Amino acid sequence: MKASKLTHLGGRLATLAVVLMIACSATLVAQQTYVVNGFVGAGQQTVPSYSYVYNYPNEYYYFSDWNYFSYDYMTSYRQQYIVTAADMRAAGMCAGPISSMAYRFVRAIRFDMDITISLKQVPATTTFLNTWQTGLTQVYNNPAFTLNPIALNDSTWVDWPFQTNFTWDGTSNLVVNLCRLNRTGNYTYNQLGSQYLLTHVRPPNPPFNYTGQYPYLFAYGYAFNGTPTCTPAYGPYIAYMYSYSWVTYINEYKAFRPLVRFKSETGVTQSFPDEVDPRRITKAGDVYNGSDALHPKPSITFFQSAGASYSFNYRIVGPLPATNTVYQALSGGSSTINHTAATGGSYTYTFGEASGIYASANGDLNLASAVGGAYRVEVDFTSSCGVSSWRKAFIVAFPNDVALSGIRSPQPVPKKNPININLPLAAQIQNVGLNPVTNVDVTAVVKNSS
Repeated sequence: MKASKLTHLGGRLATLAVVLMIACSATLVAQQTYVVNGFVGAGQQTVPSYSYVYNYPNEYYYFSDWNYFSYDYMTSYRQQYIVTAADMRAAGMCAGPISSMAYRFVRAIRFDMDITISLKQVPATTTFLNTWQTGLTQVYNNPAFTLNPIALNDSTWVDWPFQTNFTWDGTSNLVVNLCRLNRTGNYTYNQLGSQYLLTHVRPPNPPFNYTGQYPYLFAYGYAFNGTPTCTPAYGPYIAYMYSYSWVTYINEYKAFRPLVRFKSETGVTQSFPDEVDPRRITKAGDVYNGSDALHPKPSITFFQSAGASYSFNYRIVGPLPATNTVYQALSGGSSTINHTAATGGSYTYTFGEASGIYASANGDLNLASAVGGAYRVEVDFTSSCGVSSWRKAFIVAFPNDVALSGIRSPQPVPKKNPININLPLAAQIQNVGLNPVTNVDVTAVVKNSS
């Protein structure tokens, strides 16, 4: 790549170097993450998965699971628990596809395992488990998963991105089934080595209130029981914490489940134009009017629940770095578009009305006289979960074209650049054409602002 034509007009300037980059557009993903706590209020506790405290004269407690999930002496381990719809809604989640789950580890040693995660929806009235649930849908399996070391109190989220999204209906409780098999057979016997957080899922219980109605089951197996499977030999057992206070003389059995973080496709999940091929490149001179598969009309796709109401604002701005609105979707002349879902599931809303220099009245994206360069789709989407934003960059392309996407150095005010120090002149150049670009001629003009 070459750079040329550096011009200096007026004032004193140190020697400058021109640094150019061919850049790609940035991505803003519409998926959001939600930490789903359990009971929140007076008496609530969040504890590590291995909990054993003897703190006389205050409190003594222990947790019955004993961290078998990440204790490699157990060749197989299974846990199954309920995450309530109320907890998910309290975390801000709406109905829609769930695409990953994570645990928050406060410490970990390396552990190689085969891990499988399955999910199932049950009625909201089902709040405890006394036997294994069946009929679950597998969403994740990795026979070569490695839990990497995590420092003590690091609080790292370990995420398992689903191979198959699971669509939550917004009202049912969710059963999570996690199975772990020891993959290496190398045992460290370090029960304290890996710990993740658990959340208290019931209000403080009356003294001695042990009924067996808890939302968390687990089982485990040893190597001498044969080939490890997802139905370990020992269990199921219920998971709870027993506590006793020498101050209040109160015994309690407290129910816990793992603290989880879900990633959910809330709001827009796809658009045209978009940042992914083949919706990333549009051609200057063409009209996108739905006439064929290569020329769809502007649209957004989102997950909807039957009977639910949504509103959104869709616009296209550019060419970047300018943010002029060149296309504004309308409904009845208004830029706020209201939509009530007739059915549930993934839905594509295609715009039939628009304004702007690149818009036809019937919602077509008309690039007949468009300036080539990078543009951005901006959508503000409102649902019962609040407002989510969708920002996707795309390109209006000529066969050979580049655009300046930003000046990297010197930095603009209020950044203070040192006096009498050589500064690089660095610009970021983006290929916005249809053909590869390997050389760019750049003219840089530098002058006093006064």
